[in-house]
Amino acid sequence: MMNRRQICLTSTLLVLFLGACSSPSETSSQSPDSATPAVSPSNPEAKTNDPQKVIATMEKVLGQTEKFVKANQFDKANETYKDFDPKYWEKIEDGVKEKSKETYKQVEDGMPDIANNLKAPKPNAAKTIASIQSLKKILATYDKSL
Repeated sequence: MMNRRQICLTSTLLVLFLGACSSPSETSSQSPDSATPAVSPSNPEAKTNDPQKVIATMEKVLGQTEKFVKANQFDKANETYKDFDPKYWEKIEDGVKEKSKETYKQVEDGMPDIANNLKAPKPNAAKTIASIQSLKKILATYDKSL
């Protein structure tokens, strides 16, 4: 049989465990200015497949990535850019491909250039910025055609 002390300890641990399981997940310690644009479940951009809204978010992500590259903060740039494809591009790529195979190919070719530049052992800031600006231009041109 368990004595009173063991029961109290077990109960306390159970309460702490259950409390930890039900608490909201932690937020990033980065300041809003240094993080990826706020796209959360409460933000309509997170759920929409509206190409113009998604492109606007993609442009924000590219802008933040470029800002970090210019500051030689390649880890932050990579962290900001890493979900660009799965979170944003994948939502609209089929529609883009239907409307403009050329734009689709340009985006598909441009994304790995940025990712590879950011992950390089010695990233080249100028080359990375050029790739980011090129992709921003492609997206802006496509957005105007919508």
